[in-house]
Amino acid sequence: MARALRDSGALDELFERIEDGSVPLTGSDGLLPALLKDSLEAGLRAELDDHLGYAKGEPTTAARGNARNGTTAKTVD
Repeated sequence: MARALRDSGALDELFERIEDGSVPLTGSDGLLPALLKDSLEAGLRAELDDHLGYAKGEPTTAARGNARNGTTAKTVD
């Protein structure tokens, strides 16, 4: 997939912005940490969908005892 993106030219602008320094690769605002975070979150959402047996936002039935009930921000001390 990466080769197809590169060959199509879809990544050219991104590579130019990385080379001129307007897109950092590392650090708190870097491209690599953001890609890793988004990839892990997508995988975890897919795993949760598979585990619960339905996708997020899909209506639940009363028979399902294991339903999503929202999320809250967590603070770790």
